Amino acid sequence: MRGPRVTARKTVLAFLAVLVGCGPRPEPKPFPTPSPIVLQPLKHEETLFGWKPEFTLNVPSFDHRNTPYIRSRGEAYHPTRFVHTLRRGRWVELDFLEPVKAAYPDFAGTLHAAGWWPSRIVFDADDHAYTLLQIVLANKRKKNLLLYSRDHCRTWQVHELPPGTFSVEHWTGHNEIAGPPPIALMTSHAPHPARFASRNALRLLFPRKTRKGLDLGEPVLVTNDCFGMAQHSGGASFAATRDGKTHIVWAEVTDEKVPGSPTYVATYDHATGRLGDKVFLAYAPPINDVHNTPSICLDSEGYLHVITGAHGASFYYLRSKHPHDATGGWTTPAPTLTTGHKGKDGKESGRQTYLAFVCDPNDTLHIAFRQWRRGVDPYHTGRLYAALSYQRKKKGQPWEDGRPLLVSPVPSYSIFYHKLGMDHRGRLYLSYSYWSTAKAYKGLPGRYHFRSMLCSRDAGHTWHLATTGDFR
Repeated sequence: MRGPRVTARKTVLAFLAVLVGCGPRPEPKPFPTPSPIVLQPLKHEETLFGWKPEFTLNVPSFDHRNTPYIRSRGEAYHPTRFVHTLRRGRWVELDFLEPVKAAYPDFAGTLHAAGWWPSRIVFDADDHAYTLLQIVLANKRKKNLLLYSRDHCRTWQVHELPPGTFSVEHWTGHNEIAGPPPIALMTSHAPHPARFASRNALRLLFPRKTRKGLDLGEPVLVTNDCFGMAQHSGGASFAATRDGKTHIVWAEVTDEKVPGSPTYVATYDHATGRLGDKVFLAYAPPINDVHNTPSICLDSEGYLHVITGAHGASFYYLRSKHPHDATGGWTTPAPTLTTGHKGKDGKESGRQTYLAFVCDPNDTLHIAFRQWRRGVDPYHTGRLYAALSYQRKKKGQPWEDGRPLLVSPVPSYSIFYHKLGMDHRGRLYLSYSYWSTAKAYKGLPGRYHFRSMLCSRDAGHTWHLATTGDFR
């Protein structure tokens, strides 16, 4: 009788805890959302469904208590000023511009800070927070900054970075950012005749903590031929760190006649401070195109997973043959998507751009991307159109077919400026905004109108418009 009584007592206590608000609450119902969402010209989620979120609509990050942190953004390219987070069930704003203004009295504003360049909050093992920012001063000079917080984004230190464009490793599921995250710095040093490429020096910074703050260290040169990193859409991580090693991927410009942009991986050893030799992975079509920015993730066993970028072609996927080892061989590159676009000859192909990529607690790989679709569904009477689509690959299984989550309202050029995040329970959060060259959208002053966010609680099986209940 002892066992059943204990069980019954626990059940009663759990029920009472819920009643008084100190126990686990029932799961809130998902916001009713059709799949896919079919937009109408200038009529988007709020107008179509009455969806009115309380939080800023940028990609969320999570500390080790699973508390969400979202950097602010609006309709325009440049402005940002606070971090949104939940405190006792309510969203509060934590300002980070005051310490920037104190460090730079001639501060005039932020640049490309609403998502064109990385705008995530990154947490390390100590739950110290980091975010990258570019500012402009009154004399028009630009400064790259690394902001660092030891108290969950309440106060910030300001550290100046070298010039150029930048990116930062963020949490993708199984990477372990023990200290300050690796930072990529890119400086263009030569033009290239291709429309979407230039020659960039790619360097890495590995900051270290000190008693006073951070020591940025000296940059480590990776290559002088990187064509850059497209980050306004997709925004997948260029690096994955674990067990004292950082594995990085990038693609390069080339003058050779090859079938795509050559994509490489290399490993930085934190113990020795040395970068290993680069290893060729795959050619990503088309050639010499910054849209082909690749990404890398680790799984729970330490295997490395790489997906190449693409610009209107298929991504290519490959996995390391050994855990934690970028030099011991890789699987043969294989397309992630071969359907969705029907050509004039009736054959289907996969047409993807702008990779977003995470690996969940069960080692399922998740990607989101812009997909060009034609002749395979009832939308837009068979004409070419853009969708915000999603794919997943369960452990040991092939890639599932691409699934549109959002159908563009017009069959014109479209882009979604999407980013994919994940919390420590494996819930997925896909933030995006729709923009088009169609006539109806030409009068809008910015590119980030109609910002929105989808959430999946079941590893990508179903998606719904996110509410505060999805973050509690």
